[in-house]
Amino acid sequence: MTANSDSSLQSSGDAANSNSPKTAGSAKQSCDFHFVEIELVGEDGKGVAGVEYLLELPDGTEISGSTNSLGLIRIDGIDSGNCQITLPKLDKEAWEVLKE
Repeated sequence: MTANSDSSLQSSGDAANSNSPKTAGSAKQSCDFHFVEIELVGEDGKGVAGVEYLLELPDGTEISGSTNSLGLIRIDGIDSGNCQITLPKLDKEAWEVLKE
């Protein structure tokens, strides 16, 4: 429906009774939020539960917690950018990044 026909329907009061098709505005919005997911896996290939972490998000916010029962950390709804993970209770020499 064009702006002109929409205006005339509203001004005549016939909008509710009109049989002409109506189109809604676009419901799409740009979504610039992302997520980060980290899996901590032991030498046996299984997830390591209960490991404390400190995650610094791209905006500088720090989130702390521990890995879930599957060894996973997932944070949703963050801005695009780089995050920094720290595992304060693990020896730095005891772990390595397998994928980036």
